[in-house]
Amino acid sequence: MDGPSGARENLQGLCGPCNRAKTAVRLGPMSPDQLAVRSAFVVRVEARSPARACDDDVGWNDLQPQLLERIRAWWSSALPTEYLGRVEFAPDGRPVIIEPASSDDRGR
Repeated sequence: MDGPSGARENLQGLCGPCNRAKTAVRLGPMSPDQLAVRSAFVVRVEARSPARACDDDVGWNDLQPQLLERIRAWWSSALPTEYLGRVEFAPDGRPVIIEPASSDDRGR
């Protein structure tokens, strides 16, 4: 069993103490890049007020739908339907091409 793969042939059942011991052997010091990411994360977690809108667990539920609607409006205005075809939006805000435009439409 080696590495983080979740492939069936790479799985091994371990009790809690054995799992912790095996994990401890694989751990090493963090690289400078990893330390920078960790530090930025800790700053956000320990902040008295939200550093980003998505860090606000109270206001985010109200703000996220508004932001998704703005994204949808931008996509609708930024990319002409002649080029994309019919576009709808997934619940997470991603544009999804439902009916691709024909090659004739894209050649205009």
